[in-house]
Amino acid sequence: ALPICLMALHALNNEERIQKTSEVVEEILKLYNVHLDGVVICELDSATAGYYNREKNTIALNSQFLLSADITCIREFLDTVFHECRHVIQFRAIENIDSVTENTSENFWQLEKDRVLRWCRFHQDYQEAVKNPLEYYMNVLEIDARTFAYMCLEGVE
Repeated sequence: ALPICLMALHALNNEERIQKTSEVVEEILKLYNVHLDGVVICELDSATAGYYNREKNTIALNSQFLLSADITCIREFLDTVFHECRHVIQFRAIENIDSVTENTSENFWQLEKDRVLRWCRFHQDYQEAVKNPLEYYMNVLEIDARTFAYMCLEGVE
């Protein structure tokens, strides 16, 4: 379970909210064995909740969602943390597909090779949302990341 309550986070001032959320993000990264070179909470385009930058191995998260007075936006911010973490996991698996085998210590996520091969196929045809919103939304990588985030936030209130 996440070490945070949405109502408690919502009650904090902006500075406290950023501090507490940064701590929670670090806990999430440790819990899910995701290694990044940085997580940046900054103002992004209002339609962008966040993104994973593979070249820099960083995640950028939109501060507008976190600092909103609307608790559903704060939940969306946390959803984005998990969503982007899943992209890190996906791309690491794609890059290291030869080491993806079931039930080994090297495969922390217990990923099936068939799933990673499917990710590989869809990664080659990946379309950004701005270029083709429907293909982006229906891409296996995005469906998997949305499902992962949903499951991680299940029960968080």
